[in-house]
Amino acid sequence: MKLFPSIRPYSRGWLRRDLLAALTVWAVLVPEALAYATIAGVSPIVGLYAAPGALLIYAALGSSRKLVTGGDAATAALSAAIVGGIVAGDSSAFVQTTAALAICVGLIAVMAGVARLGFVVNFISIPVLRGFIIGLALTIIAGQIPHLFGVESSNGNFFDRIWVFVTHL
Repeated sequence: MKLFPSIRPYSRGWLRRDLLAALTVWAVLVPEALAYATIAGVSPIVGLYAAPGALLIYAALGSSRKLVTGGDAATAALSAAIVGGIVAGDSSAFVQTTAALAICVGLIAVMAGVARLGFVVNFISIPVLRGFIIGLALTIIAGQIPHLFGVESSNGNFFDRIWVFVTHL
């Protein structure tokens, strides 16, 4: 694997456009990082700390100069559901466990990429993907609806969150 595969000899003429691109990525990435950190159940500032790391790692290992990397709703919601079921109630353990989960998933993703395991996704059937998307949507809704109604929220699993929401209406 070639380190920094997208770096070529750099021309000073590209600097102005690259700075504009960097500003555009920053303008998109900051609110996105804040939102996804909230969905993941951690403080929004944690999203701001994590966002540059993803960009730097992709810059070193990625294959396209035109891609922007960062968090996404699926990863954030799954992280919140997994970690919430393990350490519900302890905010410092929640952040630490979320960070450990992110590092483990990242290492597994790198190993899968090195082993060229991308073809495995072709074996996932459409009904399984639909179930995943619907479950993900319900998990995100269960995590965000208490904020919409201004009631107490919970860091537990889906059913715990719905129960806390309904009992605090």
